[in-house]
Amino acid sequence: MLHPVDRAILLKKNVGQLGDLRETLKTYLPAIKQESVGSEMTDRKILLVWDSLLKLTVLIHQVEGDAAAALHETCDRMEECMEWLSAEVLDDDKPMTELGRTLTRALILVCSNMVTVSICHLNFVMRCIKLCQKGLLRGNGSSAMKSR
Repeated sequence: MLHPVDRAILLKKNVGQLGDLRETLKTYLPAIKQESVGSEMTDRKILLVWDSLLKLTVLIHQVEGDAAAALHETCDRMEECMEWLSAEVLDDDKPMTELGRTLTRALILVCSNMVTVSICHLNFVMRCIKLCQKGLLRGNGSSAMKSR
């Protein structure tokens, strides 16, 4: 895996498994949310799952065929991630916590990387910026996750 050629071959051979892993991580986020949010261990799990989910979304794009279709699909997948962040973390009724800011920063970083390698379009970037701005401009609080 240290050599870039080996990594690319491995990714192409296992794209189905990467997709399965991504779908599993998507279902894992709501399960973690049920745990006591605010505890260091739970926050760390949420951050690790979120970061892995975002990175897998971009990695899967890198190994798909048709460039235009891959761009559209990757942006759609990232939109799903942004919707989760908006619904579960960037709740207007509650102040932002450190976990919320960290999750938002992770999204910004991945979107920035997408722009760097030209796998997103301007509308996507603008939606990402507006969403992240919504959360990062708010003050401190005690809970980043909606309680349902």
